[in-house]
Amino acid sequence: MLPLVEREHSVPILVVLHRKASDGNMLETILQLKSKIKVTEIEDKMPIKNDTIYVAPANYHVLIENNHEFTLDYSEKVNFSRPNIDVCMNSLVDVYGSKIIGILLSGANEDGAEGLKRISESGGFTIIQSPKSCKFPIMPEAAEKLLKPNLKLTPEQIAEFITNLKN
Repeated sequence: MLPLVEREHSVPILVVLHRKASDGNMLETILQLKSKIKVTEIEDKMPIKNDTIYVAPANYHVLIENNHEFTLDYSEKVNFSRPNIDVCMNSLVDVYGSKIIGILLSGANEDGAEGLKRISESGGFTIIQSPKSCKFPIMPEAAEKLLKPNLKLTPEQIAEFITNLKN
């Protein structure tokens, strides 16, 4: 696995992944081993702070409130997914507008494509994983049908991009 963060950031990073509750905190543990900044699973009403990687908990949609806090939502699945990437991305756009970088990686359904399109329409910056580098290219291919992403990168290039983020 690539080192995701080599230095401290001045921006928060949000990771939304379709995963089972039975996976425990394995994702957070792996990310923390590769990161020099704090990695934490999102809790309801948790304030969003810079220099933190937030991981969406299994089985909850993640919403962002105007006061820059997370809200966890247990409403029905959207496109068979909870957390749903589109739901989270749409909520981010509602609060942060164009100040978002959306990155969509490999995946086996179309979740995230509509949300990435909305980020693009709001003036945010969009990246998709190069479909040729994907084990499951459905997610980035679906996004490419809806928008022209700012960048199409391999996982190594995405890691480098994240590492070099500045406020």
